[in-house]
This record gives sequence, C-alpha cells and structure tokens, in this order.
Amino acid sequence: MPAQSALCVTDICRYICFYVKKNRQYRKTLNSLARCSRAFSDAALDALWEQIDSLEPLLKLILSSTLEHGGGQSDYDALVLTRQLQPAELNRISFYSRRVRALTYDHHRHIPCNTVIGQLANYPETNPLLPRLKSLTYRHNSRSTVPHMISNLDTFLAICPSFQKLTVQDDSPHRTRRGDQAYFDILPKKLPHVRDFGIITDLHLPKLCFTAQFEHLRSLEIGVANQYKRQAPCLEADSLQTIAGLRNLESLSIKTLRILSWPPVPSLAGFPSLRGLRIVQGDHEGVYALLSHMKSPFLVEIDVALKPQQYDWIRDIAPCFTLISTRFRTSLESLTWRAEEAGDYRSDPQEVRELKTHLLRPLLDLHRLKHLDLQISTNLLTTEWLRYSLQEAEEMSRAWTNLESFSFSANFSFFSLASLVSSVLGCRHLIYVEIPLLFIDGYEIEMTSGISSVNDPPRFLELKARWVKADSQSPSPHRQPLPACLHQLFPRLHIL
Repeated sequence: MPAQSALCVTDICRYICFYVKKNRQYRKTLNSLARCSRAFSDAALDALWEQIDSLEPLLKLILSSTLEHGGGQSDYDALVLTRQLQPAELNRISFYSRRVRALTYDHHRHIPCNTVIGQLANYPETNPLLPRLKSLTYRHNSRSTVPHMISNLDTFLAICPSFQKLTVQDDSPHRTRRGDQAYFDILPKKLPHVRDFGIITDLHLPKLCFTAQFEHLRSLEIGVANQYKRQAPCLEADSLQTIAGLRNLESLSIKTLRILSWPPVPSLAGFPSLRGLRIVQGDHEGVYALLSHMKSPFLVEIDVALKPQQYDWIRDIAPCFTLISTRFRTSLESLTWRAEEAGDYRSDPQEVRELKTHLLRPLLDLHRLKHLDLQISTNLLTTEWLRYSLQEAEEMSRAWTNLESFSFSANFSFFSLASLVSSVLGCRHLIYVEIPLLFIDGYEIEMTSGISSVNDPPRFLELKARWVKADSQSPSPHRQPLPACLHQLFPRLHIL
C-alpha cells in the first residue's frame, strides 16, 4: 500500500501562522507565536514580514545614531549612513529583509531613503535589499515629478532586480497628469523582467502602447481608484488594440473604465493566450465589445460586475450570454455575472416569464462549467415568482454535468425541493449550492419519508438558501421537521 504523504511540523506551523494572519488582529498573536517556540518562530516571522507598507520597519533595525539627515535630491532631505555597518548589523537586516514578498513604496515617504538604499547596496549581505521580493506597489501623486519618478526606477532595482509584479498607483485627484506618459513609456526598458503589471489611476489613464514592449507580460490590471463623482475615464481603441495583441497575456482585469467599441481588425490576434477576464463596474456595451474581440481558445474564467443602471434584460444582457456560450463553450469553466438594476420599480409579469425562459437558456451550452455564480437583481415588482420545474432542473443538470458550485440569486425565480434534488442528482460533482429561495410544501416533505438518500455514495454538500419557505397546507400530523427532511435527503449536508 503506497505511503500517504503528510505535512511536516514546519509546514503545519506555516499553515497555522498564515491562517492566523487572515484575522485583522493577527499581529499580536503572530508576535507571540514568534517567541513561543523555535518551530513557530520562522513561520510567524515570515507571516509578519511577508508584506510591508513602507521601508521604515527595516530602517528601524539600524541604530538611530547611525542615520542622519543631510543633503539630497532637490528639496528632499536625504537620510544617510554615518559609518560603515558591522557584519552583525547587516546580518540582522538580512534576517528580516529576506522574508519580504510585497512592498508598498510611497514616493514622498521613501525618496529621502534612496541614499540609504544605495549605500546598503554596497554590502553583499544587503544587495539586493529585499532578495525575495515578488510584488512592488509604487504610489505617487500630483507633487511627484516625472524625473524623480524615473530616478526611482534605479532604486527599485537596488531593492530587488527580479521582482515580477509592479503596480503604479496615482493618487492625483485634483489634476490630470498627462506628462506621466514619458514615465510609462520607459518602464519596459528599465524593468524588462516584469510579468504582472497594474495601473490604478484617479483621473487620467495613459496610453497603453508601452505594454507591448514587456516581452513576458502575463497579467494586466487597469483601474480607477476613485471617481470623485466624475465620469469614468475611457479605455480607448488604440490601447485596446495593443493589449489585444499581447501574445503572453493570460489575465486581464478592468475596473471602472468605459470600454469604447472599436472596429474589428482581421489581423489582430484577439487576446490569443487569455485565460481569465475580470471587469468591475463595467457597462454592458463595453463588455460586449470586449468579448466580441476575444479569440482565445484558453479562456476558462469570466467575472463581470456591471454598474447599476436601467436594463432591458433581454436586449442588453442576453446578447452577452449568447456571445459567451457560442465563443467559449469549449473552454469556459467559471462564470460570475453580477448585475443590479437601478431606477424605479415596475410591474411586468410578462417580462418576468421572459427572463426565466430566455435569459439563462444560452448558458446551457457551456458544458465545461465548474463554477456558476449569477447575481441578478431586477426592479420587477410581481407576486409571480416562477418555480423551476422538474423538467427544467433536469435540463440544467444534463447541461452542467461538471458543475461543482452553483450560486443563483434572482428575484424572479426559485427552486422547489423536487427541482433541487433533481439538480444535485444530475450534477455528480456539485458540492456547493446557494439559492435565494427554496420552496418546500408539505407533500414534498412527506414524500421524503420513504427515501433513504439521494446520494449514492453520500457526498458532502453545502446549501445556502436565503429564504426557506414551507407550505403548511399538508394535513399529515407525521410530517418531519424541515432540517430533518433535508438531512435525510442529503446525509452529509451542511446548511450555511
């Protein structure tokens, strides 16, 4: 019999420490773990130092008498070392700096430290300063000049010449910074090793033509931090054409930007390697335009959250679903779609029936789906909540045989116990279900008394129903309680 692999003590300690770190109040606990035993010490320190928001914790490891302010770049009062550091001091810095994986570098807080960073680079023990850095976030604002921003690139290389992720965050709410284009254009030359790149801006988005010079770019994040009640910036056609032609791009994230449609280019590769697409606060026209230019045969994940507005659901949303189902039916494994309708409430029973019948039907062609999350909130006021029939549930289960998690929240339709059982039976891999309303009448509860289990063999299932409604019209005094009914059907059920 083959030996079972087991976690060693070091791995268990590391798992515990990084689990503790998820809690906001983790620092005191991790500090205690770092002092309690040798087994926990390294793991706790790794968790504490994994991500730092400034270089101050490292500089505090140097005796204050060794640092002084003197001279610097223009109006910046630089911090400098006044003497040679001893091996014990360098080893102390290295002991902590090698644990840092992510750093936030704030332009005005850190530019006085650049001289010290350059001095530390002269010592083998601290060159580079953060040898295992993976991600660097650079924050600048309206006071940051482009020459200083460019000079900081050499500082980044002294900190770590091989970090793979760079995020540039612009905190300039009061004016646009069109002069920053020169800074972005030089990035691929100075940092050719970057594979994951992000731009988080407040007002102005630079032209993205420079991204084509990153030879190994695999992920791109473009977003707006704050809109300040202004219209969102545009992602223009030339920028879209550039990123659509990136050969190695696997992940694309767009947040709060207006995507302009652009004419199709026959020679354009159309995101040839894209595997994941995420859009936050988008509009349906822009989403449709972007999807229509995608030709990747590898797209496995789409995550879209539309901004709240008035929708004609059949006209605005159904074409997006139809496009997804026809273009990515052989590759898509995960689909998340969130749409909330803004405006006045209205009553239209016919529209409710059309939504239930036509809106989701195109998605039945996505036979490789493993994760489906649909959050659709309409402004329809109606008492006619339509129940999914047994036949419709069976059709879903036949279409989505690989489904593992299913989250469906819509205020126009619901599941009955019979349709839920049919779906779980048909989807043999389904382990998580979230639905807005589970309707169980007395006859269905009575029916379950003769059923031992719908799972053969029993499998673990998590069920989250926001509103479980049981009809009380059944006259039988022997009807079992609802939780017992559900657990009889699903022995390993966990009700969230």
